[in-house]
Amino acid sequence: MPRRLLRRRELIGEAEAEAAIEEAAKQKTDFDFENLDQIVGKLLDRDEIETQIKRWCKKGTYFCLNGDKPGEWRKVALKGGKLATFDAQVKAYLVKTYGDKLECIANEDINKAVDLSCK
Repeated sequence: MPRRLLRRRELIGEAEAEAAIEEAAKQKTDFDFENLDQIVGKLLDRDEIETQIKRWCKKGTYFCLNGDKPGEWRKVALKGGKLATFDAQVKAYLVKTYGDKLECIANEDINKAVDLSCK
């Protein structure tokens, strides 16, 4: 697999890369610019969301539960409203409090967090 394609997979995530490859394979020899615009738009949206989530995760712990709307994130706040930075203790608290309802901790898996936000 070409190095450039592997790098793109790292940037956009596995699912989006597969979707882009399948979409490209369906296109005719004559270029369909409308489809390309849609693909590029989705990739730019994904990049924007990833940047935002990374920014949030630097300052606090963000997570979502099963059934939350796409792009809806909850944060862990300490007494006084200060955000809790992510560590093993905070993770243990979330697992103990929410159990099976916990779908994703953004600080732990950025790609999964972005995938959930892009649904």
